[in-house]
Amino acid sequence: MTHPIRPLQPGATLGVMGGGQLGRMFVHAAQAMGYRTAVLDPDPASPAGLVSHLHIRADYLDPAGLQQLAEAAEAITTEFENVPAQALRTLAERRPVAPAGDAVAICQDRAAEKAHFGASGVPCAPYAVIETAEQLAAVSPDLLPGILKTARLGYDGKGQVRVADAAELAAAWAELKQVPCVLEKRLALQRELSVIVARGADGQIVHFPVQQNLHRDGILAVTQVPAPQVDAALAAQAIERVANYFQALAEPTRLRILNLLRDTEHNVGELAEACGYTAANMSRHLAVLMQQGFVKREGRGTSVYYQIADPTIYALCDLVCDRITQQHLQQAWPMAAAPKKRVATTRKSV
Repeated sequence: MTHPIRPLQPGATLGVMGGGQLGRMFVHAAQAMGYRTAVLDPDPASPAGLVSHLHIRADYLDPAGLQQLAEAAEAITTEFENVPAQALRTLAERRPVAPAGDAVAICQDRAAEKAHFGASGVPCAPYAVIETAEQLAAVSPDLLPGILKTARLGYDGKGQVRVADAAELAAAWAELKQVPCVLEKRLALQRELSVIVARGADGQIVHFPVQQNLHRDGILAVTQVPAPQVDAALAAQAIERVANYFQALAEPTRLRILNLLRDTEHNVGELAEACGYTAANMSRHLAVLMQQGFVKREGRGTSVYYQIADPTIYALCDLVCDRITQQHLQQAWPMAAAPKKRVATTRKSV
């Protein structure tokens, strides 16, 4: 479910799932801008809970706790990716939530995350998913030496084991209790770079400078901003890749294609007929959407069918549509978007 998006002025309450150090940073930043805050975290001594206006001490999936947060906060986010995605989906039924639960569900699982990157055209280190003994035995020697990582929950070096050969790999998987894992080929890294990008409900995109990260023993130790060893051209390239993602959605025909694929798959002919274009023109639009990982294709006999590869794109589209609707309401009837007060009335018989 989506909700009309309106700017939240200072004095409004912002909610955050998770009360750790990142949540504390969020709370301090929000309070410095004049906002009230509400934190949901089961730990009574959570860092964010100790400094927030409201600390809801409840499990992340506790219905009463989620209801209290939805009633207290006008918009809600999460401090880290391991908050249950279903909790965010539940909150989204009542309040604007970002990031969406479906997006967080991908971030929580390394196997799903790598599959998502692959479908989006983002290169990844060679890897294999290991969930069964058969998959373990089928691992290619080309992936060794490598790093075995739990698919879920591991961070800061936890849930990660360096392995040199098949024997060490089998022993490491047993050590990790044979939970679903991802084996990544160990690569010689020159440096690690990252870019933080934020998108507003109005479509505006902002970003921090390119960052360079230094790790020690698998744990992030230092982040330098801006990255000292990155020239301006490389930094611009990193930003351009993000911009291309959104530019692919700037063509009305591609939005129509995504809308047509929302509920069912279609072949090129069906899409071309629905949009009033030739098959050749439709194929060009589909190629752009595939390049950005929005859609995927599946061959069946002599036909090729297109499907949505990244369902989270609809959460983005819904946010934009809600914002446009709100703008039209404000232009057509300025009071339509304003909060309304209940007025008691009496009805008389005439």
